[in-house]
Amino acid sequence: MTTPLHTIHSTAGLDRCLGRAAADATLLLLEDGVYAALTARAIPAHAVYALAEDLAARGVSTGDLAPGIAALDMTGFVALTVAHSPLIAWF
Repeated sequence: MTTPLHTIHSTAGLDRCLGRAAADATLLLLEDGVYAALTARAIPAHAVYALAEDLAARGVSTGDLAPGIAALDMTGFVALTVAHSPLIAWF
């Protein structure tokens, strides 16, 4: 059995997700959701990634990411989607 991958497309989506995601879930910050990577308010025990292309498109440096959040390229994004099931999107 694999664990879920939650794709977070906004900061509001992150708020909704955190109340429902299992502790072993993986979170991927996409689109405007990458802004949540700037604060450590988020993410207790989850593995958290931010899509590097979306960070760059919004002028966010990978050096600005909160501790525990890793930047991920498109190849890594695809690998996450293959490794996890189900995929749950939060907007």
